[in-house]
Amino acid sequence: MKTVFVVLIDALEDASRIATFAAQLAMPTGAELVLLHVNSVPIIEPTYGMLLSPAEYLSQVPDLSETLAQLAQQLPVPATVESCQGSFSEVLHRIRLQYQPQLFVLGVREERAWLDRLMHNQTLPVLRDTRLPLLLVPVATKQLPTIPLKVLLAADTEPIHLTEAARALRPVLTSWKATFTVAHVSEPEAAIDCDMSQALKVVRTSGLLPIETDHGYHMQDASYAAGILRAATATQADLILLIARPRSFLSALFHHSVTAEVTRHTTIPVLLLPVEEEHTPLLNTTLRLENESR
Repeated sequence: MKTVFVVLIDALEDASRIATFAAQLAMPTGAELVLLHVNSVPIIEPTYGMLLSPAEYLSQVPDLSETLAQLAQQLPVPATVESCQGSFSEVLHRIRLQYQPQLFVLGVREERAWLDRLMHNQTLPVLRDTRLPLLLVPVATKQLPTIPLKVLLAADTEPIHLTEAARALRPVLTSWKATFTVAHVSEPEAAIDCDMSQALKVVRTSGLLPIETDHGYHMQDASYAAGILRAATATQADLILLIARPRSFLSALFHHSVTAEVTRHTTIPVLLLPVEEEHTPLLNTTLRLENESR
């Protein structure tokens, strides 16, 4: 079965940047792209009021199919364009059944208005619920992302049980030929050597990385997200890999979570990799979740 990346295009000004980056990641494994643009009517809360009818709203949304078709022809990998109208969740369900993608790619930028925030908050929960790997690409930075050479994997001391979707993405990680550094962030008073050693062991036994790594970087910080960002800067990482566990990934992924803080402030891409939940949560997990909710 061929490897497919679905690239979600929300704005024309971001299309070339995101699609080019996705194509670079796809080339080593022969993956194909689907450039997906969805014209979806936002669900407006009563306090805002609906200024336009759904038909009027959709009539004012530009059709990007021709522009995306031209972009697809310029990419170095095969690319298909899907420009759809309707419910985002329904469109995404159809796209999943039709293409069976291994990865979703989405550009993230600073939200400028309440309508932008509303559309953003509708899109992300649907993507989140697919439980497929999700690559978030900052579009505000001037430098175009390239195939990662240095990847920072943020890990705690819990076992990592890969989902089928995560396992399917391993050939892509292997194709990068990158150096992987395992970063562990702990409270300032935590035991450094023990936690770092356990985090490395967890990653090695998970089968997540294409190679066994002894590269570990420990950071002490009261904020888990801030610690990850500091570690990424210190190791000169060009991509951050975050483990997305169901209890945190599904509850507050893009609101008051570590993931939200990292993606809000990072200037490099972030890959969210969903894993299965461990049946017996550890004590340090409770502490981490408490930190996420702050």
